[in-house]
Amino acid sequence: MKIALNMDKLGTEAEAGHDMMVVLRTAATGDFVARNVLYSQYLGLITNLAKRRADDVAQINRLMEKGKEALFTAVAQYKEGTPPEKFKLQALEAIERAMEDRPKGWLARLFGK
Repeated sequence: MKIALNMDKLGTEAEAGHDMMVVLRTAATGDFVARNVLYSQYLGLITNLAKRRADDVAQINRLMEKGKEALFTAVAQYKEGTPPEKFKLQALEAIERAMEDRPKGWLARLFGK
């Protein structure tokens, strides 16, 4: 006979969402520990996106730094009361925008690569 240890799935998801909101709120105030926790949660995503865009280790590290800065910019733009799921999408868009190395501006796009 098996006994399920995780009996209240909805409660744990709600608690995880509440914890994420607390981390976002404290990271927005500049708390180093909360920012570090948030970065460790998004490290896999940032690494994966950087490896897809570059092959050279130096360029991967540069893209990861850009992704980290974009994540913290998204945290600074986070408005209290928005659900954490919406922040995940906002952070993903900000990270992808920061990692793009396309030339910016009309002339750069016209005469670029």
